[in-house]
Amino acid sequence: MDREIFERNLLALSGQDKELCTRLSRARTDSQHYQFIPAKTGELIPALRDENGQANPLQSIMDPVREARRLLTTVQGPVFLAVFGLAGGDLVSAALEREDITGILIIEFGIDAVAELLASRAYHRILGNRRVTFLVDPTAPDIEKAISTRYLPAFCGGIQVLPIRQRTRCDRGLFNMAGEAIRGTIGRLSRDYSVQAHFGKRWFANTLRNILVANRAISPLPSCRKVIIAAAGPSLDEGYEAMRKRDSSCFLLASDTALQHLLARKIVPDGVISIDCQHISYLHIMEVLPPSTRLFLDLASPHQLATQSNQPFFLTSAHPLSRYIAKYWRAFPQVDSSGGNVTHAAVSLALSLGARDIHIFGADYAYPKGQAYARGTYIHRLFSLSQSRTAPLSAQFFAFIHRDTSARMEKKADSWRISTETLDAYREALLAGFAQAPARIHLGESITGAGENAESIPEARFGPHKLSLSGPGPAKMGQREFLEGYKRQLARLPRPDSLFPEYLASLSENEREVFYTLLPLSAQLRRMHPRDSQHELFDRLIANAMAEVSRILSILDTKAKSCN
Repeated sequence: MDREIFERNLLALSGQDKELCTRLSRARTDSQHYQFIPAKTGELIPALRDENGQANPLQSIMDPVREARRLLTTVQGPVFLAVFGLAGGDLVSAALEREDITGILIIEFGIDAVAELLASRAYHRILGNRRVTFLVDPTAPDIEKAISTRYLPAFCGGIQVLPIRQRTRCDRGLFNMAGEAIRGTIGRLSRDYSVQAHFGKRWFANTLRNILVANRAISPLPSCRKVIIAAAGPSLDEGYEAMRKRDSSCFLLASDTALQHLLARKIVPDGVISIDCQHISYLHIMEVLPPSTRLFLDLASPHQLATQSNQPFFLTSAHPLSRYIAKYWRAFPQVDSSGGNVTHAAVSLALSLGARDIHIFGADYAYPKGQAYARGTYIHRLFSLSQSRTAPLSAQFFAFIHRDTSARMEKKADSWRISTETLDAYREALLAGFAQAPARIHLGESITGAGENAESIPEARFGPHKLSLSGPGPAKMGQREFLEGYKRQLARLPRPDSLFPEYLASLSENEREVFYTLLPLSAQLRRMHPRDSQHELFDRLIANAMAEVSRILSILDTKAKSCN
C-alpha cells in the first residue's frame, strides 16, 4: 500500500462523495484481491484474483490506454456513460477527453477491493472530476437515484452502458443487477421524458397562470375515515349502491373523467380530482360544479378548470415548478401522482384526508369485454356522436384500445378483457406504492395497504400520507412580488460554459432550484429544436420562460387597471 497515493485519491473523492470517502478510509487495503502487473507501456495493470487464486488482468498488458480509446469508438455522443468496473481508470480517463461524453457513472463492487485499487495507483484526476460519479456496492435504488439526479436527457443526450468485460465476468450476478437497475431507470426516465417532451410548455404555462387564482382563502377540509373513489372504467356500475347509500362519514371522491357519469345518475360526489394538464380535461367539467362538491386540481391543471368552482383546491405534485412555488410562495398540500393516472392521485388524496378504508370502483386497469369507459363519460359520448354504419361504436373503441401495440386479450372464467403494458404498470404502481399506507385499499379483488396493522409500521414509512390535509398555508408574498422575483432569478441564471454535471455543481442551491423548474420545458424545446447546441437550447429556454412570466404579469396589470 502507498499511503500517500491512497490519501490523495480519497482527498479528490471527498469533494464529490464524503460518505463513500469515509467508507473507503475504513476498508482494508491489504486483502490482496488484486495483483498488479506492469504493462509494456509502464502502467500498473490490476489483475483480479479469482477463487482459485489465479490473477485475471482487467486491461491490456500491452497498451491499456490505446485499448481504452478503442473501446470508446463504440460510443457515439452526446451521451451519458455508465462504466462497469474501475480497473486502472484508463477507460474513464479516455472518456473524460471527449466533450461529447456529458457524464460518467462508475459502478464497482467490493469495498475492500476498491480500497486496494486506490492504494496502488493514482485516480485523483478521475475521482475529482465533476463529470464523474463513483458508486461502490450500490443497491438498485442507489443506482436509480444516481442516474435520476445527474442525467438530464435534454442536455446530456442518450445513456449507454460500457462494461469492462474482464471485470464483469468476475461478478456476473452483481453487474447483472446493476444492468437491470439501469434498464429500469432508463425505462422510467424515458416515459417521464416523453411526457415532458409533449407537455412541458403546457405544464409551465398552466402552473404560472394558476397563480392568478391560487391566492384565495380556502376553507379547511373535514377529515374522514372512509373514502369511495369513483374512476371512469366500465366496472363503475358495481359501485352505484355503495355510492348512493353512503352516510355522511364517507367521502365520495370522483375522478374528473367519472364526474359527468355520476351526475347523470343523480350521484353528487363530495369531491372531484383532476391532474391532467391537457385542455381536454375541461371537457369533463363543462359546467359549474354543485356547491357541495370540492374541486381538487394539480397546480399544472388547465387554468379554465379553476373557474368551474368557487373554491378550487390546488395540490402540488413532483413537478419542479410546483415544488418551487410551494416552497417560496404558498405551501399547497402535496399529492402523489407518480402512478401516472388520476386514480393513483385520488388514493394519495384520500389518505391525506385521513381515510383508513378506501374502496375504488371503476379502476379496471384493463378493457373488460373491449369496453374502455363507463357509459356517459366524455369519451363515450364523443364516440357515440361520431359513429356511423362503417364506424360503429365498438369499432371506434377497438381502434382506440389498439393504438397501444402491447394490447393483448386475456380470458378469465366466462369473460374476457384486453390488457396493455401501460395499464398493467398503473395497477402495479398503485398496489405497490400504497402497500405500507395506513389504510385498507380495495381495488376489485385486490387489497393493499397496512390496514389494521398501520400502528405497527414506523411513521416514516407513511411519507406524506400521515399528514392532515387541512388546506394550503398562507401566501408568503403577493403574486406580483413572487413572479417578479422568479423572473429576476431566471435572468440571473449563469449560462453553461461547461458540460452539465460541472454546470450543475457550479450553481448555488437556489440557482439549481430555479434551473430545475425549467427541466420539463427544456424537454419539449429539445424535441422541437433537436439540432440546438447546449448554449442555444439554454438561451431559448430562458427566453421562453421569461416571456411566459411576463405574460402573467401583464394579466395582473390589466386586472389591476380594471379594478381602479
